[in-house]
Amino acid sequence: MGRASCVENLGKDLGAYHGAKLAYVFGNFVPPDWAWTDADRSLEKIVSQYWVNFAANGDPNGPGLPTWPAYVPGTDSVLYFDKTIASGPLPNQTYYAFWDRFMPLTAIALCAVAAMACSLS
Repeated sequence: MGRASCVENLGKDLGAYHGAKLAYVFGNFVPPDWAWTDADRSLEKIVSQYWVNFAANGDPNGPGLPTWPAYVPGTDSVLYFDKTIASGPLPNQTYYAFWDRFMPLTAIALCAVAAMACSLS
């Protein structure tokens, strides 16, 4: 998920941390003492239905849901989950540019290490 800013509770300072989506996917609002809102519960109904639809037929879209457009490489558009769900520009593109440069080098290094390991055995 893009952002977890709809969570208006003590966890909001954590941003979109790994696992933040789980409350919305499974409707498991923990910790229960956070100030979960009606907006959180509404978002949970949408997000969990997206997951069910995707698991059932490979497409998150369904009746009554905001359209989740298919990703088109090169468009730099993502779906934002907030009080409203809408497509928008990919944020933080300078960070992604770093990883785009770094990851191919990592893949090359891993292949070289694997090739060396195979030649030693």
